Amino acid sequence: MPPDPPAIPPLDQPRPTGGGGSDYAALSRQIRAVGLLDSRPGYYTAKITANLMLLAGGWAAFALLGDSWWQLATATFLGAVFTQFGFLAHDAGHKQICRTRRAS
Repeated sequence: MPPDPPAIPPLDQPRPTGGGGSDYAALSRQIRAVGLLDSRPGYYTAKITANLMLLAGGWAAFALLGDSWWQLATATFLGAVFTQFGFLAHDAGHKQICRTRRAS
């Protein structure tokens, strides 16, 4: 059973009245305190591995099916797999996979 998520600390700071911060800054501190922006390399390793396996399976199906109407199903499947790679690239661009731009 997964552990309970950390409790979100309340926003107990008074609302700023100009120049002392913003609601966004308070929310940003709260999100960082809970760890929602921490990198999760184990999750992304599993996700990338699963996507690579699905990609290999899709291309294997493409080769094995040959010239048939079932290629439309294979194309749809491969489109979904490539979309997942796009989401992974998006996360890498925001440094969610690794904390450095070079590693991402």
